[in-house]
Amino acid sequence: MMVSDPTTRNNVSIAYENLAKTGNSSLSTEEYLEVALEQLDSAMTGMTVENAGTESVTLSGASYQRTPLNITANGISMTQYLYLRKIDGYMVCMSVTLTTGYTVADIEAMFS
Repeated sequence: MMVSDPTTRNNVSIAYENLAKTGNSSLSTEEYLEVALEQLDSAMTGMTVENAGTESVTLSGASYQRTPLNITANGISMTQYLYLRKIDGYMVCMSVTLTTGYTVADIEAMFS
């Protein structure tokens, strides 16, 4: 599922992956992030992606691993925040891409 602001291009997408169906049942959130970043790096030519570190945050009372990515593509800079949480055999992945107008704190406050 994805929502996007057509003016600012800020967007939020949410995915829920059945890890058994993709052969990734044993992956931790940290390992899942590593794989996702490797795939992003190989798929995105002309883009630079800088991982700014991972920290634990709470959204709606649940713990997620948040990783900010500083991305530059075609002269446009943006920050994308990846939120990961493993629930049994599933991985919840939410990405928040901000170009202007909102801060990550604004978005996270919408989940409280």
